[in-house]
Amino acid sequence: MAPPNSEIAPKPYAVDSYAPPVVPFQLPSIDVYAPPPAERKENNVGPVAPAMPGVDGPSAPSDLNAPGALDAQAVPSRVGPGGLDGVRSDTFRAPGHINPNDRAHLKRDEIVRFVDFDGQELPEVRVAGRDGEYLGRDKERGDRITEINFAGNKKSALVGYANDTATTPNRIDITEKASDGMMSRTSYRQEDSGKWGLYVNDRRLTQLPGEVKLAQDGTISHETGDGYWHTERLNGSVVTEKQLAGGARVAVGSDGSVSQVSRADGSRVEVKKIAGQPFSVTEIDANGQSVNWTNSDGSWTSAQKPGEVRKNIRLYNNGLLSFESGDSRIHVLGNGNELKESTSAENIQFDEQGRLKAITYSNGDTRNVVFEEGTDRIKSMTYMTKATGQISEYIRVGSEEKFEFKGTDAKGKVKTGKWSGSIDCSPDGTFTIKDGEGNGRKVDGFVTKTPTDGKTYLEKKNADGSTLICNKDKELQALLRPDGSKVEVQRAGSQITKVNETRPDGRMISFSYDAGTKAWSSDNSLIPISKNQPVDADGNVKFKTVDGSMHSVATDGKERVVTRDGATLENNSKGELERITQRNGDYRVVSRDGDKVNGFSDYDKGGALKRELKGVSSLTLDQDGNFKYIDANGSTIEERSNFSRVENDASGRIAKVSRPDGSHRDFTYDATTGELAKISDVTKSEKGERTDDWTRKRNAAPPQGDGKYSDTFERLRPQDGKSVESRTNVQLDPSGDYTFKDQKGRERESRVSERFRRSGDGFTSATIEEAHYNFLDEMRMNIKDESKLERLELMMNGFEQRFNDSVELRVAAGQSEEAAREKMEQKVAATYDHLTRMVQADDAAVDSKENRVMLAETFMYHAWEPETVNQQGWGSCWLQSGYIPCGLGKNTDDMAKVLADVSLTGRYTDKKGNSYEFKRDQLGIHSRADGAGWSIQNATQDNSQPSPVAHRLDRTLSVMDRGAGYGGAGNSQRIRTGGGGQREIMRRVTGDELLYTNYPNSRRERLAMLEAGGAQRSGGPGHVATLAMRKIGENWAIVRGDQYDGRDRVISVIRDLKQWLNTGESARIERSFAPAWNKEFKIADNVRPSDFKPGPNRFNDDDNDRPVRPFRRFFRRR
Repeated sequence: MAPPNSEIAPKPYAVDSYAPPVVPFQLPSIDVYAPPPAERKENNVGPVAPAMPGVDGPSAPSDLNAPGALDAQAVPSRVGPGGLDGVRSDTFRAPGHINPNDRAHLKRDEIVRFVDFDGQELPEVRVAGRDGEYLGRDKERGDRITEINFAGNKKSALVGYANDTATTPNRIDITEKASDGMMSRTSYRQEDSGKWGLYVNDRRLTQLPGEVKLAQDGTISHETGDGYWHTERLNGSVVTEKQLAGGARVAVGSDGSVSQVSRADGSRVEVKKIAGQPFSVTEIDANGQSVNWTNSDGSWTSAQKPGEVRKNIRLYNNGLLSFESGDSRIHVLGNGNELKESTSAENIQFDEQGRLKAITYSNGDTRNVVFEEGTDRIKSMTYMTKATGQISEYIRVGSEEKFEFKGTDAKGKVKTGKWSGSIDCSPDGTFTIKDGEGNGRKVDGFVTKTPTDGKTYLEKKNADGSTLICNKDKELQALLRPDGSKVEVQRAGSQITKVNETRPDGRMISFSYDAGTKAWSSDNSLIPISKNQPVDADGNVKFKTVDGSMHSVATDGKERVVTRDGATLENNSKGELERITQRNGDYRVVSRDGDKVNGFSDYDKGGALKRELKGVSSLTLDQDGNFKYIDANGSTIEERSNFSRVENDASGRIAKVSRPDGSHRDFTYDATTGELAKISDVTKSEKGERTDDWTRKRNAAPPQGDGKYSDTFERLRPQDGKSVESRTNVQLDPSGDYTFKDQKGRERESRVSERFRRSGDGFTSATIEEAHYNFLDEMRMNIKDESKLERLELMMNGFEQRFNDSVELRVAAGQSEEAAREKMEQKVAATYDHLTRMVQADDAAVDSKENRVMLAETFMYHAWEPETVNQQGWGSCWLQSGYIPCGLGKNTDDMAKVLADVSLTGRYTDKKGNSYEFKRDQLGIHSRADGAGWSIQNATQDNSQPSPVAHRLDRTLSVMDRGAGYGGAGNSQRIRTGGGGQREIMRRVTGDELLYTNYPNSRRERLAMLEAGGAQRSGGPGHVATLAMRKIGENWAIVRGDQYDGRDRVISVIRDLKQWLNTGESARIERSFAPAWNKEFKIADNVRPSDFKPGPNRFNDDDNDRPVRPFRRFFRRR
């Protein structure tokens, strides 16, 4: 049924009826503002407008300062009693000749009045309403109202505030001129107690029984008691309104019907009648914008909404407005909120206060509520579920957020109890249920909401002001950000199929999921197809663009962009760049003067100021975080987001690119031809400077050639001037980066941000950079196959990335990131130094140079992924299961030292001072039994045999233990339990302790696993194997290594290391672990969010049979 037109009988203005007094005598002079009389002058736009009506009273100072005297002189701002500010701020100075017929800057129904101020030649212009009404606003203090002139120009008001930041007034002075010309002033003043006092001509009459409010449209109202309000509007009308429980107020006409509704949000509805019939309905929103509807033969139309027709517009005494739209749907509005259109008014009932008291949802369920008298607080609620016949009743206990519960099923069985929580109904008809403590469920911040369409969802307010909306399974449906932007998702079951992100300016980015390819595409051409879902469970958006930048938008609307240089750009919710942070922690803060960028400040990671840029000319900032300006010499300088500085020479050519650490790239041009002749990369590190010169070759001089520059740049080895490598088709870009073709004709790029020659992922330490390229250059001099060199660099980058990832493990275990990173970088650099030393030597050694190059390349294969070490038919599981996790996995540099020392000299001294010597025939690679014929290429296809490095380490390390058997001999029980010789061997080689665990089920074991990164485990009968922690994509995994026929498996997936440490939360999985070249090994498609569970995880016992092969002994141990 439609909302009831319940009667509201007219009541007295207050318990003791009174009216604002009109005092028939002159007001005493007050110190509000009292300018001298304005001097009338002619101006260049016509005669001065006459004084406004109502200001021609006695010539006492109090008459001259009466609000509404539009021709009064403006005076400097000063605060009078009660914080009154006498500045008229809703004016502007005319920029020259004014055309009074030009309405471009006017609101509807407003006109221009001209008034002289301070004898200025150019007039001030105030925009006033048709009947003289206007609002003076303080533009410098949030546009708050400071002055009101009511229609008719016989009443005006000054508004005061407690301080410059206050948004609600603490004093309102209303001055009114009576018909006899006498002035009176009624004042509302907030007193020290916080209550409001009523003053007449500065004499206190009484304390008001309630609040005084000022609306944005200039409406002044004060509470008079018994739920009634005295209201004065800008149009001069004065009405008495009744307060409803929902916050709305209604004004009742003489016929008992509502003539006006003022809602809690500041909006209102006004009705005008002729002969008792409404002919005009005006809706005014909270900002004062109005829409007027007029009746013509039952159809209501509006000039402000052309083309829209309404029927049966009704304004009810309970404050509700209803109408029928062109699609025959009934709309019901209350408190400015519209009830959901999917529910017709026949399914909703309201009480006399305009509160929803009963609703029937589309599925037949019904809800009935009773409110406490005079409030919108629910006293009781009854819910009937049609499908089951269940009736649930909740009755509030006293004033607490607790309810007595009674449930009756379809068979009449009754269940009673108590429930803690809150039940609320919003003006749009949405019910909100919030679970409290003590109901046997974990309180997680979610509330249950049911709008009038009956589609229940969960909602959670985040600390950053965003709102998370989920379905009943707590799966994301939408995220509403505090800046007005939002994220919305569509699902097919639990799978997200579409994501729409709407920015604050209305721009939208859409992502769609293809179930066939399991890939995401976007309607933005700058976002490539990706396997990664662009939104997470909390509503954070993340995607990569074609330039390699990773964009993430947090729930608070702030965007972070990680460029391919590693710089992180942080934008505020308006999309303005605020900060740029480098990988090493140094950061740049953008400074602005209002909306204009005027410079930046650079800080180190500790917050110490390093440099400032300010006072330069022609400064610009692009969306990629690059600053450009002209320096004092007139040269154009670019400060890029990677903190490099680009300088051009006098001819406008790029001359130098400098990095913050002092490294730089220099460009040399031929003095005669102006052609680029050389590119010099100078890298600074703790060891000093390293210079890589790429010199452009010239063709042979005549007559053999033309002597001109060729297209080839060469890098020469300083020791002997031999060409190390060459590059052709060099193409510079304005940032100092350049593209080129390598010796195999492949397109490559050399970027300043990657320390000039780096193209892979890994560390940014200059120490590693130096060691990395020393080793790579040495290998380049001995390997001429470009595909092998490319593979080698891939392995090196993968090795560095694995150690980079391991920093996360140490940090989760409680170490500082700085200390963990420093240690890891030292180990990576030392590994390269040992391998370089092994390959570089030209003197006689145990192994030939060819074999040493092969051993170095193979060692890097195992350093990239230690689980590639294989024992196959050899009985070395007891040994490999120790040096894979503790040696190659964690202390790679110590293992590289063993290999280099033995390969060069046949001798090795461990960390405890024990020396070992090996004979040349013991170390030879003569047959398959020694690793001959093995290759990396074959190993990636069929990892069935131990590599030459695995054989070498098996043979050399096994002699360090005299208590454990090799190949089946010795105390096997001591080996199986992790207490055998392999632990002592690792102590001697690495100084570290080998961890033994079958799976880390306790917090203590998990902490040890984070610190170690891997462990030895039981591999089933007669076998010992490994566990390893590896980062795969965004998650971490526990890998169960086997050393047999590629039987390594991912057995556990971890999404949060700290959570795993504290609760053991992980997802059980059983999938082959087989990383391959140029292919990211993914596990995300195999794990669902519901798979992650806390507590110990029991996995399948590793009791697989091993192939029956004869165990072989390398040699008799000493």
